[in-house]
Amino acid sequence: MIPAPPDWSRELHTVGITGTNGKTSTTRWTAACLARVARPVAQTTTLGSYLDDEPFVTSRDLQGFMSTMRAALDRGGRFAAIELTSEALARGFARAWPCRVGVFTNLTHDHLDAHGSPEHYLASKAQLFVSLPRGGAAVLNASDEASELVASVVPEGVRIVRYAVHSRGESTGPVDLRAISVEPTWDGTSIALEGAGDLAGVPERIRVRAIGDIYAENALAALAAAIVSGVPAEAAARALAEAP
Repeated sequence: MIPAPPDWSRELHTVGITGTNGKTSTTRWTAACLARVARPVAQTTTLGSYLDDEPFVTSRDLQGFMSTMRAALDRGGRFAAIELTSEALARGFARAWPCRVGVFTNLTHDHLDAHGSPEHYLASKAQLFVSLPRGGAAVLNASDEASELVASVVPEGVRIVRYAVHSRGESTGPVDLRAISVEPTWDGTSIALEGAGDLAGVPERIRVRAIGDIYAENALAALAAAIVSGVPAEAAARALAEAP
């Protein structure tokens, strides 16, 4: 049986990140942006649990997850950024812990040994977005064709924000945050941006320390998730530039 969320769970604004690739770096960068508003930020990834960048030693199960969230809240935290695997979502995690924002990175034909078919794999990831509350937001990779299938299950009253980087392919539908150019160097990756709508005020250029086009995708996902969570765009850009 899936446990009901604890009464205090909604006191943490939680951003859940899912997809085949890029979940961990997107989660870490989202947390870095959220920390510009309130600290500590609770993080859980496949690498472990953290309060900001400090490891939080706990069990790697639902009880350990709850301990991490509770510790952040007790220390004055207001935000959480969590990596969600398809296996956890298939078991009902999105009903056990409410996310305010859901982020979709991409979908490739991996993990079919656990899911049996691409359809079950995508349906598992879609559970995060089916469960988003009215007033929440779905941040989707417009250059990944699976995003429109995810968008079709987003509930009424949930805002959809799309980002795109040309290296993955042509985008589908309107794009709120687009990488105009991506310039990898030995020191990191510089990304020229174009925003639309509520994201029109993003900086013209952001930078991350990681190298490569794939990190541009993850940076845009984190930036969009942070902005819809209330982080000022300039502050989020500085956080991305300084994050490990």
